[in-house]
Amino acid sequence: MEDIADTSPCSESVYPRRVPTADLHIESLPPETRAAAQAVMDAGESENTKRSYQTALAYWSGWHLFSFGRPLDLPTPIVVLVQFVLDHLAVESVEGAKYQMKSAVEQQLMEAGLKAQPGALKLSTIKHRIAVLSKVHELRGFDPNPCKSAELKALLHRSARVLAKEGKVTTQKHAATRTALAAILDTCDDSLIGVRDRAILLVGWSSGGRRRSELAALHMSHLELTHDDTYLIRMTRSKTNQAGESRIDKPIRGTAALALTQWIESAEIDSGYVFRRLDGGRIGESLTGRSISNMVTRRAKQAGLNGDFSAHSLRSGFVTEAGAKRVSLGDVMALTEHKSVSSVMRYYRAGEVAHSQVGNLFDWDGL
Repeated sequence: MEDIADTSPCSESVYPRRVPTADLHIESLPPETRAAAQAVMDAGESENTKRSYQTALAYWSGWHLFSFGRPLDLPTPIVVLVQFVLDHLAVESVEGAKYQMKSAVEQQLMEAGLKAQPGALKLSTIKHRIAVLSKVHELRGFDPNPCKSAELKALLHRSARVLAKEGKVTTQKHAATRTALAAILDTCDDSLIGVRDRAILLVGWSSGGRRRSELAALHMSHLELTHDDTYLIRMTRSKTNQAGESRIDKPIRGTAALALTQWIESAEIDSGYVFRRLDGGRIGESLTGRSISNMVTRRAKQAGLNGDFSAHSLRSGFVTEAGAKRVSLGDVMALTEHKSVSSVMRYYRAGEVAHSQVGNLFDWDGL
């Protein structure tokens, strides 16, 4: 197997490995580091992003404390960052999947509620946690930022190559294109739950692939019904527009608009959140983003679809379908609110190329 690291991992001479028994909280960070960490979480991000930052920083604090017997401080030595990657990355060896984390450290992480189960982390999770720590370094003004060091970048790049060779590629949720969405919608009956779920699926997909958090936060005050039976979603904030600096109203027309009207009228909702829990037929509080995602997963299974579907499948499916229909990329991004062309293109081109003659170029007679 290809060697993935040129840099030696942390040795006993760098930091002695010992396992303290103290309970771990972010409060265990040194004051200046804790202040920078709190600033990262309070930087106007979405609630989901804040939670992910908090999880990442708590994990960093715990892993460092349990591994080296001292709180995490900044700047973090590059050798510690390298050890973090090696402690969490599983690569194949003759003995099977293997990684370097000490069993006692892992046990304490699980006892502290920071790690759900033994085993390696996904490379995407490792990268995310390094990115969060990098933000803290930036706020503390460290230049150079060790999280952006050439050594660490090289290690992550080689790690990705090794995992790809072993077939451990990063998997994306399957896109719910129009055909897949139609199959999922067929599982929705005329019960109140079926009416609600049909509206969530159609609104989420048709309005540009709304994120699950956006669907959960959709409020009646955000909706405007126009003269031609079109709804406009007036979103003041989103993941990529935290400060509400720009706003493009999202139209809901046709079948999606009819489904939304049916839900609102059937549930007799005239104020408050649009998509609510149902308890024995009673209308409850707003749904959570997780419950919406679980609903998509459950109904995709009921539909007999092969693949891994979640709420994100509505978003990727909308973009993929738009690519297949040759919808302008600018129009697509206006609805999805993607800021980066590169992040939307992988779905858009997937739909575009799948219906292009380029895949049949040898037998193509021309325009």
